[in-house]
Amino acid sequence: MYHEWQALLNYTVLDYLIHPQEVFAFVSYGELFLLFGLWIGLFVASVYFFKKFVTGFSKIISSKKHLIAWIVSMPVLLIIAARGGLQLIPINESAVHFSDQPFYNHVAVNPVWYFIHSFLETESRTNPFTFMEPAEAEARTKHLLDESDLSSDTILTNTKPNIVFILLESWTADIIESLEGEV
Repeated sequence: MYHEWQALLNYTVLDYLIHPQEVFAFVSYGELFLLFGLWIGLFVASVYFFKKFVTGFSKIISSKKHLIAWIVSMPVLLIIAARGGLQLIPINESAVHFSDQPFYNHVAVNPVWYFIHSFLETESRTNPFTFMEPAEAEARTKHLLDESDLSSDTILTNTKPNIVFILLESWTADIIESLEGEV
């Protein structure tokens, strides 16, 4: 999906789980089987190398103090690592931009944190630009569609003018600069 969107993946990628058939617009069956095969191979290799080279981790923590320390400290350490450190703000989508290639900028800003941040910061998945109830909006705009006030005067000299509509379809707000998105 990154190849298609050319932007960091945010929480909207999870919307595709509702309609799995849309996922196949981005990936072929061969690529999907290759992905699952690589994932299974990586899992098997990880288990093998863990059993072969990692020793001493099978020791059970007998002290309740040590067990509580592990239970409390490990999530904190993992969150700090995912966040990108202890600085005032995490490394985020606006912290690192140095390349003409957006992919390199996206890789440099911790895409896992960006994905989690976009998911947690999403309070509502409704349209943020809806400022009134649909009935009130219809009442306010009804007079705009009333044709009884139209005069017979026209401003065009041609009855069939050439008009071009440019639609920016399938753009998300996070990639439009005027909405604080990317350039």
